[in-house]
Amino acid sequence: MRTMLKIAIGLALLISIAGAYASPFSDGTADKTQIAEGAITITSSPELQALADMWIAQYNKAYPVGMVSLSANASSAAIMLSSDNNTTWTMVVGHNAIIPIVNAKNPLLKQINGIGVNANTLHALLSATNKPSWNALLNETANANANIYFANASEVKNSVLGYAKVDANNNNWQEVATRDLIAAVKADIYAIGFCRLTDVRDANTNTIIQGIQILPVDKNGNGNIDAFENIYQDLKTFTRGVWIGKYPSALSGSVYATAAEMPTNETTLAFLRWVLTEGQYYLNQNGYCELGSRERLAKLNSISPSTGELNPMETQTASNRWVLYLLTAIGIAAVAGWIVASSKQRRAATPKAAPHTFAVIDENAIAAPKGLYFDKTHTWAFMEPDGNVRVGIDDFLQHVTGTLTRVILRKKGEEVRRGEKIVTLIRNGKQLDIYAPISGTIKAQNPAILSSTAHINTSPYSNGWVYMIEPKNWLREIQFLFLGDRYKEWIKDEFTRLKDFFASAVNTMPNAQVVYQDGGEIIDHVLADLEPQIWEEFQSKFIDPSR
Repeated sequence: MRTMLKIAIGLALLISIAGAYASPFSDGTADKTQIAEGAITITSSPELQALADMWIAQYNKAYPVGMVSLSANASSAAIMLSSDNNTTWTMVVGHNAIIPIVNAKNPLLKQINGIGVNANTLHALLSATNKPSWNALLNETANANANIYFANASEVKNSVLGYAKVDANNNNWQEVATRDLIAAVKADIYAIGFCRLTDVRDANTNTIIQGIQILPVDKNGNGNIDAFENIYQDLKTFTRGVWIGKYPSALSGSVYATAAEMPTNETTLAFLRWVLTEGQYYLNQNGYCELGSRERLAKLNSISPSTGELNPMETQTASNRWVLYLLTAIGIAAVAGWIVASSKQRRAATPKAAPHTFAVIDENAIAAPKGLYFDKTHTWAFMEPDGNVRVGIDDFLQHVTGTLTRVILRKKGEEVRRGEKIVTLIRNGKQLDIYAPISGTIKAQNPAILSSTAHINTSPYSNGWVYMIEPKNWLREIQFLFLGDRYKEWIKDEFTRLKDFFASAVNTMPNAQVVYQDGGEIIDHVLADLEPQIWEEFQSKFIDPSR
């Protein structure tokens, strides 16, 4: 056993060392030679200053070989970050919502929050020949005039007037500096302002500044804020909603990288590729919205058409990779030799059973990659750049079941509805039926799990995916799924329920000692060796949608 452990550890070290040398993602700073050396400067329009500062700081921290700095001199800068696209070369690198705001103490908020504003009601408000009135928004007598303010930025007025189909020559509003607009709305409970989301963001708390509220926008124009349109609980939910299409695209401004001509300097291109990949994470932190996956891929291809590079660290030389292949082959040969030798020894003697130890698991042991949607039936969904959705089993479920021995899949081309059975997981004859997190058409099965179901256990979010599905009601159905921190909180509750589940059944289990360890914790692969009736009860309590 010790010999086996030494060999396994040695093999792991060999592969990890080779992987660190050959992989572009082994850590945040490895292989700096693949970043074009040299420094560039960029400049930024005032409203994007904070975002530019963060991007530059994070990029330089990760890739100090190709340094980027901020310059006040636009003519000497490689690129400019701006909200306008009035130069020869422009590329969208993020989005910024254009929003209607009101005083948080407006007495009409209760009504307006239920129905929202839409293109038609804004048209009536902004094109009124007399003094604009809240009656245009509420379609009822609301004896209150509305003072309307636009932030003095062309993208704000152009976006709102375009969305509402209003002639720019109308003059029943005032254009003011952003600071004056905020002050005016705070001072007048019936005022309405139009500005950028970042104009009303408190950078210290990442919330809307006190005294201001965003007016909900009725995207589908049916006169109600439906459940899928209700993205106004907090700033994080709102920016996420804009990103996935729950807010009118006409009211989504853009963040541009601009230049006199398309950049060709490799350091500049490396920085832009980073902005389109890792840098997208910092948009939300500054009140902006990420690019959609298709949009981001198109931008990447436009600056790296021949390579399709996704970030500055992806290019590698063949000389790096052969080290990994060689060391892996040596390690495999060593393990194979040990297996042959040890099998001969085992045939010669029967060893005594070694005491078994069990790993304890809790919510902290469960992997939950960012960007995935999770369902209560312990499945996940992720939209790929081509619009299809990859679906799989979450890490919690594989920790509970233990290594699977077989799966039964639905056929390619079949239509599935959310909540229908799509896969059966089997371990030595005991099984769990798993249900679809979304509706759509199955475009592909994962052939890897048909030949080796262990992929679901070892890599549930990568090699162990189950289906590729063409979605039917993606925007509507994702409102029922968990994302990020909400999933982690839910998994914590699942472990509480799991402890209660086994506590009630433990006295009837012949293998009760494998369920709990110190302090009544759950052990890894807790269902693996339990009888079928326990699996059936787990199915009804933790998997079935009707639970």
